[in-house]
Formats: sequence, C-alpha cells, structure tokens
Amino acid sequence: MKIFSLLYKKIIIIIFKLYYGKIEIGKVSLSKKKKIIDKKVNYYFYEIENCRVYTNTNDVAYIKDNIIIDGPSLQIRRNGINSNINNNTVLFNGTPKKHLNYNCRVFSLLTGLDANHNYFHWFFDSLPRFFLFKKFYKFKKNDFFLVQNYLHDYQKVSLKLLGVKNIINAYDVKHILAKQIIAVKFIRKHSNPPIWLSKHLSFFFNQKKFINKQKFNIFIDRSGVSSKVRDLGNKKELLNLLKKNNFKIIDPSKLNFLDEIKIFQNANIVAGIYGAGLTNIIFCNKKCKIIEFRYNKSDQLYENIANQMGLKFFSIYGKKINNSVTNRNFDGSIIVPLNKLSSILDKIKLF
Repeated sequence: MKIFSLLYKKIIIIIFKLYYGKIEIGKVSLSKKKKIIDKKVNYYFYEIENCRVYTNTNDVAYIKDNIIIDGPSLQIRRNGINSNINNNTVLFNGTPKKHLNYNCRVFSLLTGLDANHNYFHWFFDSLPRFFLFKKFYKFKKNDFFLVQNYLHDYQKVSLKLLGVKNIINAYDVKHILAKQIIAVKFIRKHSNPPIWLSKHLSFFFNQKKFINKQKFNIFIDRSGVSSKVRDLGNKKELLNLLKKNNFKIIDPSKLNFLDEIKIFQNANIVAGIYGAGLTNIIFCNKKCKIIEFRYNKSDQLYENIANQMGLKFFSIYGKKINNSVTNRNFDGSIIVPLNKLSSILDKIKLF
C-alpha cells in the first residue's frame, strides 16, 4: 500500500506541474514597503498582485508569474530559522493542489508547521502578523485572513476577540489565488520575542476582565501526549507539596480559551514545567509570581516573556533522568528539588 501511495503522490505532482508550470527563483515586480515598529527592527511588508499562495502546512510559497518570492516565503527548518529559498518544497514538488480564487485582498498570517497545533507558536508566531497589519493597514469588510489552522478553540476564539471574521484555513485550503496578498517578513528570535508583541497580546486579551475576589495558585499539568515530551520524574511528591500550599492542578489543554484567560487573570502563583502552558502568563495580573521547572539546557523564553510583563519569575533547575520521544536535548523527564521549591514558596509569602 505504501508503494502505491508514493506512486500516486508522484503522479499528482507530475500532473499539477504540467498544469501550473515549473516554479522558479527570480525577480518579479511588486510593492515592498519597509516599516519600523521599534528602533531596532525593520519589518518588510509585501503587497503582491494576482498572487498564488501554496503551503504543505510547513513551507509557505508566495508565487507570482510562477516565480517564488524570496522574503515572505517560508521554509522553516530548525530553531524557527527561515532557511534558504532554495529549500522551499514548491521548487521540487510544484503546487499539487488546485487553487481557490479570492477576488479580494488577503492578509497572510502563515508562519509554518509549529503554529498548526501548538498553543505558544499560534500566539507568538502567527498572531504577531495580525498586530503588524493592524498597525499599518486599515482593514476593509471584504478583506480575508489566511491562517495556519482554524481547528482549535483558542484559534477560533482568539481571532474572534481580535475581530477577524473572513477566514481561510490554510490547513484545509492549501492553495489560493488572490487579487492581492499582503504578507510581512516576521521571524521571531527563538527565545526573546519583541517586547511590543508581549504587550500587544496582554493588552488585547486582557480587555475582557474576569476578576474574582479570591486569588488562587495553579500548577500547569502536562497530561497525555505532551507528558511524553517533557515531564516531572517526581511528580507525585511535587504535587503533594503544591497541594499543601493551596495549589489547584489544571490541564490547559482541557479548558476552553476564555476559561484559560479567566484562570490565569486570577492567579496568585503559576507553576509549571517549561512548555506551551506557560504561554498563559501573558494573561496574568501584575502581582502574579511565576515558578518554572526546567532542565538547564532549556532556553530562557518564558523568563524573558515574564520580564517583559513585569512579573516576578523563579526558575528551578531539575536533574534530567531520561530522554523523551524527541531528539531535543532540553526535552525529557526531570527531578525537581523539592527543598528548592519550598524555599521559593516561603520567599513568595513574604512579598
């Protein structure tokens, strides 16, 4: 069956290459504008007329007159770095899907594989493009937005809260032809998002307040599949200690997005292992304290975000006891020193 599947894919590739023609690297006439949102970074906006956009849910190709456009096109390979345009899949496989026509202006929020299903990458890789567009363009009623995926509750609700209505889900509609595509060259530094982004995310999603009189402490549990990537080797003992300190155990993946905002807005302390669940610190109130458990090979991503948000942040380094299903050296299970955790909890009580 696998042989027939591969043969079928090759036949489809050949057919669509004949239909659309060969994609090449070259120069095309288009409008490219450099705009500055802070003193350090220039963002390049591309306004492309009669543009095709193709994605295999990872690579993204902006194509005009069968020329792939370097700059906005994406071929992310490692650590969020955009590799050379020569690596884009359309140069080898063409665009093996029939396109859908959009006789309007389309803003592209496409960012690559990780934002399809990953909570953090949705907020810090896809949505930044929306904020950049909002700053420099006036949206019209018939504008469409091309998004990485539109399956999960947090994707649907976050876009609704931002006022985005006309949506093209690139996970299902992989090939479009638009009257005009607006794209922006935005590649986030791996562990240090721009300050403006953290502040924009916090401002927009905290406009809806869910204030409770009683604050509480929460521990972010990584149950299910995510625990196979990164987990705690002494989780039972750690949870017993946290429960004695009035922590609630939550699994954000089982909550709807508005409930996540509500819970983190009202948190006094947030504790959790390095991972996407800590993205929710962007919803925390200014008095909240963050405790992160991590292996010493993990980066300072969430610490940097917490600092940008003005939150007290504590890191506890754990000893790695085994590797995970991934090949990344910062994944796997760790043993958290409980005496260190107790010390930090006592320190927090003094604030």
